[in-house]
Parts: sequence; C-alpha cells; structure tokens
Amino acid sequence: MEKERLNVILETLRHTPTGNICDAMRRVGVSCYMKGLTCLQGDLDECMVGQASTISYSPKQAGYEKSGLGQFQLVRATEPGSVLIFAARGTQCWVTGANVGQMMMTQGLTGLIVDGCVRDKKELSQRDMPVYCLGSGTKPYAEEIQADGFNVPVDVCGARVNPGDIVVGDGDGVCIIPLKH
Repeated sequence: MEKERLNVILETLRHTPTGNICDAMRRVGVSCYMKGLTCLQGDLDECMVGQASTISYSPKQAGYEKSGLGQFQLVRATEPGSVLIFAARGTQCWVTGANVGQMMMTQGLTGLIVDGCVRDKKELSQRDMPVYCLGSGTKPYAEEIQADGFNVPVDVCGARVNPGDIVVGDGDGVCIIPLKH
C-alpha cells in the first residue's frame, strides 16, 4: 500500500471507535478484536493507531538455546509510529516494564500490546503511550518464556496479527485490521 494512502487511513482510524471498526470488519467476514486486554491508561482521548510490529515468545525448556533476541535490541529495530506487540502466550509473568516502555516512547512508537503481564504498572499507566496488557505481575518472564521471533505472524488474545497490519485501540479494546483489507 502506498505510504500517502496509508497515512490517510491511519488518520481516519485515529477518530474511529473500535466498536465501529469491529462492526464493519464483521460485515466483511473478518473477526478483528483481541480478547481480555486492559488499557493501563483507561479511556483514551484519541485512538492508538499504528502498524503492527511483533515479537513472538516460546516456552523456555531444557535443551533450548537462548535466542539472543533482547527487548531493547528489538525496540531499536522497530519503525517509529508502530504498535509493538509482545506475543507472550498469555503468561502470568511480567514480560516488560517501564525501562522498555520509556525506550519505546523515545523510539517514537505509538503503543504496546502485551499478551501477558507487565511490571511497573503505575509508571507505565502515567505515560502518554498506551499500554494494553492482561495484568501486572512480579515473576520474571525469563523463567518461563524467551523471545524467538521478530516481525513474524503471531496469535495474540484470539487474533492473528501479521507485521504491518493496522492496530487500533481505545478504552473499549483493540482491533486488528489485516493490511489486505
């Protein structure tokens, strides 16, 4: 899709409630909503909108080699304006926190979605960048999961997300619009 057309679409979606997007997508046969996420910032004045960048995680097991994919490295590799999605398999461990969140803001990312928990919830909730997650926790993710892929298709909270798909979030939830639609 050409960049100028994409920018017009993203700007239009910035003012479109996710409920309206879900209704429209359902009419064309696409289920686009994510289940179970909470926005730490509560109701947003403006929708979070951007293209998806993804980080996939796999269970950490004996015999697996460490992937070498660190969160700071992956944030640096993410395009400004993107929404970064951590596909963390619904873990109850914290997956990321305030330090990575600050780096994301500095990098110019527009939002964060975590299919798992975060730490530093109070600090993250006071930031301008929306953060959607399943909750908060204190157990480190490194005990259960490890990053194993960057900008690969992932399944998160009941939705398939491909890198480049359009992500829209507001106080009601998050929608994924496949780029082909």
